[in-house]
Amino acid sequence: MYTASCTTTVQLIDESLTRMKFWATHHAVPLNARQRKALNKMLEAGAAKFEGGMTARKYVSLARASPITATRDPSELAAQGLLVRLGEGRTTYYNLTIEGWGWVKA
Repeated sequence: MYTASCTTTVQLIDESLTRMKFWATHHAVPLNARQRKALNKMLEAGAAKFEGGMTARKYVSLARASPITATRDPSELAAQGLLVRLGEGRTTYYNLTIEGWGWVKA
């Protein structure tokens, strides 16, 4: 019980530090409110826990964006090095560029 508690605590601290490092690394990247909200949502989920990655459909719902914007914004984030694009066409999804944090299809 004690060991499990310590392990969970260390994991929470590590994830918090990783989020901080992510923003410190990318502090100069110009982001709009929608993009910042989406990135924060993915970071809050934790390592490999944002199931399905960020899809256009999720972006529409999360950021209250139009379908065109939901395609364009994540693409811009990938071009800026904050997200990595995976899949093609309708199966396109984006993961954070943090090693070990990306969702992987089973």
